Parts: sequence; C-alpha cells; structure tokens
Amino acid sequence: MLLVVLLGLHALPKATHDRVSMTDQANLSFVRITEGSNEVKITQIRDFSEEDGPKYINRAYDLSQLQGADVLAETPFMMTRFRFENAENLVFSVQPRLEQDENHTRWKTYLPFYEVFSLIATESDALKESPDIAATLPSSEAKTLFLQLAQENNQLFEQAKFYNALRDK
Repeated sequence: MLLVVLLGLHALPKATHDRVSMTDQANLSFVRITEGSNEVKITQIRDFSEEDGPKYINRAYDLSQLQGADVLAETPFMMTRFRFENAENLVFSVQPRLEQDENHTRWKTYLPFYEVFSLIATESDALKESPDIAATLPSSEAKTLFLQLAQENNQLFEQAKFYNALRDK
C-alpha cells in the first residue's frame, strides 16, 4: 500500500515556469529590495493598454512615498493597490497561471493544475474601472505588506508552486 502511495505521489505533476502561459501572464516580475533603503527596483511590471498592447516595464519606487494600500473587493482574485505620492500606483495579486489557450476552471484551483502567478502591474493595466475597497491600510502597514508581498513574489520567481484556492485567495 505504501508503495502505491509513493508511486502515486511521484506521478503528480511538478510545478514549473516552463509552460507557455497566457500573454498577460507570460513574464514574471522580480523586486530588488535594497537593505537599509526605501528604494525598490521592480523588473517586468505588467503595463498593458488598449493602445500599446502587451508591454512590460522596469521601475524604481521609493517606499517613503507610499501613501497607503487598498485591499480591493469584488475582483476575481484578491488584489492590493499600493498608492504612491510621486509615482504610478501598483497592483499586486496572486492568481492561477493559465497556459496559452487554457480556460480557468474553478474546480481545478483545488488540485495541482495551475501554477501560482504573482501579478505586479500598473493600476491602469490591472484596474479598468474603479473597484470597491474592502480595507484601507495606512502607509506604515502598507510598507510592511508591500515588502511581504514582494518577498513572496521573489520566492515564486525562484521556485514555481501550484495554486491552491484554499491557500492562495
């Protein structure tokens, strides 16, 4: 019996970044955090628009300019908007990563079908209309959350893992 279980576990798919993802999830962001500084540098920020189409940008952000964060309600996946004084706002979200031409199926989010995708996007890309706000965080709490989400993003950048709707909401 134990042998059957071990063989079954070995046959489970492995999480990987090597699959061909949907265009809007093709690139993985990375956040460079400078110790002892408020500056972070983010590569591969998604910045899609109707006019320009798919585009990814690199930017530096000063966390001392972070005014607060909004946890957004009624979005398909939990999203957090970080509001900056002198820079475009950023949106972070954790969602299932779909392969090219794959449709999202709710029941598959409970099994190892989709890898986790950590979205970092400009507000103009991620939010096409004004969302409802579930909670607002002041700048000090927003900075802590920003750094936590950035570290989780970087861990996913280094090592893919499967999305689980019970854990990753």
